[in-house]
Amino acid sequence: MLMYKLFLIIFSSALIIIGGFLSVSFFSQNDIEKKNEPIFDIQAQVSNLTQVVSATITSDRKLPVGYREYVNEHFQFSLRIPDALQVREYKEGAGALTIVFETPEGLEGFQIFIVPYRETKITDERFLKDAPSSIMREPVNILIDGIPASAFFGEHLLLGETREVWFIKDGHLFEITTYRELDEWFMRILQTWTFI
Repeated sequence: MLMYKLFLIIFSSALIIIGGFLSVSFFSQNDIEKKNEPIFDIQAQVSNLTQVVSATITSDRKLPVGYREYVNEHFQFSLRIPDALQVREYKEGAGALTIVFETPEGLEGFQIFIVPYRETKITDERFLKDAPSSIMREPVNILIDGIPASAFFGEHLLLGETREVWFIKDGHLFEITTYRELDEWFMRILQTWTFI
């Protein structure tokens, strides 16, 4: 339940940010054309928010007891997750997807937000757009199955401190978030990430 609330808060924040972006774009259309930034339709974002049942697949490779494998064929990755985690996918329109992994009680979980992204680096502008608090503590460079990623502690007004891992792969920005107190548990799961 906590991760679902996290999703709702992040989605609401994204809608507010998109609304601000659209307001600015209305008054500075030439600037947007120069930046070649997409213009998002807020109504389409809201109407396209749908919950999709996730296909969680166990592969033939041997998994530790108490774990199963989650496979996302569209974004071509898999990871091992504890059996206790329920998985929900939310299509958010404009090619974005949020995947929520959460225990039934909402005590443990994390989410993956994936959005189309044209840049080769995560810009300050993008970070501020997706992390309005603009807090990035103790950033470290890590690898997710060979892909460079940034791991850091963030902060959200309602959620408190978070652990986040962001990276770019095949024209998409992946933002993976959990509560800071779940850091060790979360990072062990991320070590099982494999691109397929």
